[in-house]
Amino acid sequence: MAEHDWVILNTMKSMSIGDGVMSLSLSEGECELMYMRARFEHKVGSKDTESYHILNPNGLGGHELSVFLIRSG
Repeated sequence: MAEHDWVILNTMKSMSIGDGVMSLSLSEGECELMYMRARFEHKVGSKDTESYHILNPNGLGGHELSVFLIRSG
């Protein structure tokens, strides 16, 4: 594992859920990292369709974000 991997994982361990941008100080210099940490649900509709859903952390109100993938052709 490279140094930047260790810094990222060590920073993320205190986050249970959320998204945003982190500023990191690495030996290579400063950088910003966009992150999204959540519980995902994967559903397969058929061989040509599937979806990913980010679930609401409190279990109420349904999905926060859904991405649908459809194979064409």
